[in-house]
Amino acid sequence: MQPARTVAAATVPALAAIAFGYRRVLKEIDLIAPVPPPLDGVVRNVRRRWGSVRYRYVNEGAFGEPLVLVHGWGRTADSAFWPLMTALDRPVLALDLPGHGASLLNRRFTFELAADALLSVCEHEDLDRPALVAHSMGGPVAMTAFRIAGASAFSGFTALATSAYWARPRNWVMVAAAPYVMAAGSPVLARNQQSEMNRHQGQAGHIAWEYGQRPRRRVLTESALELRRFDARDWNDLELPPTTWIVTRRDAVIPVNDQRSSAEHFGVGVMELDAEHSIIHDSPALLASLLEAASGTVAV
Repeated sequence: MQPARTVAAATVPALAAIAFGYRRVLKEIDLIAPVPPPLDGVVRNVRRRWGSVRYRYVNEGAFGEPLVLVHGWGRTADSAFWPLMTALDRPVLALDLPGHGASLLNRRFTFELAADALLSVCEHEDLDRPALVAHSMGGPVAMTAFRIAGASAFSGFTALATSAYWARPRNWVMVAAAPYVMAAGSPVLARNQQSEMNRHQGQAGHIAWEYGQRPRRRVLTESALELRRFDARDWNDLELPPTTWIVTRRDAVIPVNDQRSSAEHFGVGVMELDAEHSIIHDSPALLASLLEAASGTVAV
């Protein structure tokens, strides 16, 4: 009994210190007013049976093949891609996946619904075989869309820091815990936000805005469940349009070997960059130059 009391006596002060530190982090975050980035273009909505899709169209009518951008887990079109959209000169469309951002969802999130949102935007704008750029969880969404509409519906595909398979034990714990660890208001997310603000003080307002765009925990949980069982290597009927798989060698989210083996499985071109998972925000000019240099048929 005495050891248990000793442990309890030591635990209470430790928990109090953690709680005090968390409150201090939140107070520091609250001092920074969210500042939306300067985004141009028009915002439109498409109604669907499961809700609606919100998307941003930048450089509409400009020269060049349209690019459609698909964001990753816990992000939105604007929060994920605003540095890239402002760096590109060609037509660019970026959508909020169902339940994310301003896209409404009245049922459980699935990759099939997300692919329907993507295809609905392309149909609504009457896009003729646009090129697709998908980051992280956007990769499974894109592959699901290819399976539904066929590879011929797109002229090219850039798979950015993503994988064709997530259904493996080493990913299960991380993905299962993510909705709680990375939900708005969690201690881990708050400390990540504080750290980013301290590192990039000139962008602190934008960072505060980005963190405020995260979807509800329900959507995070449902999308994480979709990721845990996703494995496109079993889809024998899946064909990809001309594809480049961009591997981020310092990625701490998607294992580098998973990125490489995904590209190898489909027999597509690979471009390796010395970058982290957050490459869109870290190197928007580099990505823009790669995408602008595209031919008329290949995304990169």
